[in-house]
Amino acid sequence: MATKKDAVLAEKELVDMSTGEIVPLDSIKAVNTMDSKEYMAWLAEEGATIEEFDGGSDWTLVGDKADLVDVPFVIAMLRFNDVKRKKDGSLTGKQFVSVSCFKEDGTKIVFNDGSTGVMQQLVTYTEKHHRTTGILCKKGLRVSEYDYEDKETGIVTPAKTYYIA
Repeated sequence: MATKKDAVLAEKELVDMSTGEIVPLDSIKAVNTMDSKEYMAWLAEEGATIEEFDGGSDWTLVGDKADLVDVPFVIAMLRFNDVKRKKDGSLTGKQFVSVSCFKEDGTKIVFNDGSTGVMQQLVTYTEKHHRTTGILCKKGLRVSEYDYEDKETGIVTPAKTYYIA
């Protein structure tokens, strides 16, 4: 069979991503019609294996910022993500910052924040210092816990805001 490098794809051909070969479109079964057992049998029949996809990144997303309280890190990169406006002018979300950091042990982590805490601190810092990399946070994060009252319903719930310590 021809490989991707050797030929231009014809109308009814595609590249088999596992081998890099160009194959006829009708040689690929419709996997969306199979259940898991049929799919596993089809893979075995084809002599194919399942390969794990690791996400393609060495950076680990921090699910809970509490894990960074009192944990030193160096900010490697900041990305401010702006809200988007729909055609009617309404917002599709709120602004937040994605913070890529190195912990002392060399672990690469990413966390997101859209609060009046970390995000606002970083907005102020970058405006003043014009810097978005190489920022040492030697005390990690700290947390402020408080009761939040919804103005419309009057319901009070516990809340947390994280700050760079």
